[in-house]
Amino acid sequence: MVIENLKCEFTPQPNDPDTLNIRLYGDVEPYSCDPMTGEIRRSKNSQDYFAEQLDKYRNVKQINLYINSAGGFVDQGYGIYANLKRHPAHKTCYIDGFANSIASIIALSGDETIMYPNSMMGIHNMMTACFGNAAEMRKTADDLEKIMEGCKTIYLDRAAGKITAEKLTELLDNETMLTADECIAYGFCDRIIGRQSPDQAAGAADENQHPEKPNGAEDDSQTPDQTAGAGSNAKPNQQATDRKSPDIFACIAKSLL
Repeated sequence: MVIENLKCEFTPQPNDPDTLNIRLYGDVEPYSCDPMTGEIRRSKNSQDYFAEQLDKYRNVKQINLYINSAGGFVDQGYGIYANLKRHPAHKTCYIDGFANSIASIIALSGDETIMYPNSMMGIHNMMTACFGNAAEMRKTADDLEKIMEGCKTIYLDRAAGKITAEKLTELLDNETMLTADECIAYGFCDRIIGRQSPDQAAGAADENQHPEKPNGAEDDSQTPDQTAGAGSNAKPNQQATDRKSPDIFACIAKSLL
């Protein structure tokens, strides 16, 4: 008996038929097996289901993809990534919790990737299982490295020069969990919800230092002579700036492909 495994949801935006919301929660896999009953479940986080549903919405102008996944099968993730890249709509990817392993590749398929302060992205080298003789195992290792080059290309293209190939390899070898701030620094994320971008922060600081006076307001600045005559209690204007960075609580986790 084959039953549906409800995970991925395709929902048109209420009152806006040009916008499609997709929630990709759970493992990226072609199927799963219920350990209690042995029933085979068709995964709605598979490339086949994703392509099948996405074809129903070829005319939408905006796709919002919400991801919370520990990863899964590389071939399935590559298929989902390709289907999203081909779609003509503007695509915004939100990392609701985790985008680990192959889910991190899917998260980079959009025109914009957005995280929350607590969102995490986990990246590592591909893994597989092999049965065979020594030559077959060596070939499997070589094949893994070749396939991994595809992932590296996606990361580097998305980073647009913010990370070197050497640094990326180091992060992958160390099975690194990246915070939202680190993803911003490496070019894997465009903005963090609830945080100002560097340009916005710089503009706000400039406004605080040079506030505009309303029309008709009197100029209360003093000449040096006026300041001197103000008495010993007069103090120059002082301005303090507190630029504390928010604390980052990094959670360590691993996901296997």
